[in-house]
Amino acid sequence: MAQRIVDGDRLGLDEDLEAALKEHPPLDIINKFLLDGMRVVGELFGAGKMQLPFVLRSAECMKASVAISSPIWNASMASRKAPSCSRP
Repeated sequence: MAQRIVDGDRLGLDEDLEAALKEHPPLDIINKFLLDGMRVVGELFGAGKMQLPFVLRSAECMKASVAISSPIWNASMASRKAPSCSRP
C-alpha cells in the first residue's frame, strides 16, 4: 500500500484498504503503511527525484485512503472510550 501512495495510484485503493482493514486496525494502516509511503514521497521530493505534481497526486491518494479508513477508525475509537467514573 505504501507503493500505491508513492505512485499516486488510486485505482483499486478501496479494495486494498478493505483487505488491509480485515487484518490491521485502521490507525496502524495509516501510521505504518500510508505514512511510510508519504515518507518516501518526501524523501524523493527532497532529493529532487520527484516533481511537485507527483507529490500532490500522492497526497491526494493519501487523503482518499484516510477518507476511506476514517469512518471505521472513528467507530473503533468510539467503542474504546474509557468508561465514565461516577462519584459516590
